Amino acid sequence: MNITGLKAVVLSFLGVVLAAPVAANPFEGVDFKPIKNLIFEGESSKLNLSTAQDTPPVLHVVKSGLRAQSCRPILDVRRVQASLYVHVGFKESASGVTRRCSVLLEGQIPPHLSVSIHQHATIASLKGQFEAISIASSNSQVSLVGNAGAFEMESGSAVATIEGTVGALEIDANQVVAAFQLSDLSKTRVLRIHAENVVADIGLPEGAKLEHNIRASISAFTSTFPLLPEAELALDIRSEIMSGRLYAF
Repeated sequence: MNITGLKAVVLSFLGVVLAAPVAANPFEGVDFKPIKNLIFEGESSKLNLSTAQDTPPVLHVVKSGLRAQSCRPILDVRRVQASLYVHVGFKESASGVTRRCSVLLEGQIPPHLSVSIHQHATIASLKGQFEAISIASSNSQVSLVGNAGAFEMESGSAVATIEGTVGALEIDANQVVAAFQLSDLSKTRVLRIHAENVVADIGLPEGAKLEHNIRASISAFTSTFPLLPEAELALDIRSEIMSGRLYAF
């Protein structure tokens, strides 16, 4: 396979128990009907996933960086009951050296799965319909275009963008940059962000009824929505330093 610049495209491989060098589509032959949870773990990676109802699940690996030509990503894919785990690693060379590079996992999966990412650092782009999205990472940048029953992030440094709908949103981090445009709040139960430093730009439908409980020691946060103490939906933001806005669209 030809390598252009610093980027190489490598196809991945399905390992049921043992890890193996990246090769063909690892989701080929996997029965997704009993799968409810898709969990990514191991080395830091980038993730680009979309959901498709009538398209066979597929996953590809794209590697890049100064060591893209020599690094050898490994995917260990295993099923435990209703959960499918994808573990990202790198193979040692003959001399015992492990060369790492930037790894992007991209593909399509069935809709209405719960997707979890448990890695030290991740950049994820998710499009479509998801049961839930869960991120546990020291550094994370996640975007969602579509729908999720729940969106949860626990991270040291977090960047989150959402365009669509969420049933529940909960973010706990040291630093948060958030940009949300939520088109429908009819099924939303909670919107909560707790962090030491928050920059948030939150757009909600015109006429939305909510109780916004926004607390910060230093705040430059504005809102075009009236405070409705009896509203069923609460926007709960707690921070030491906060800036941004809550606006209608």
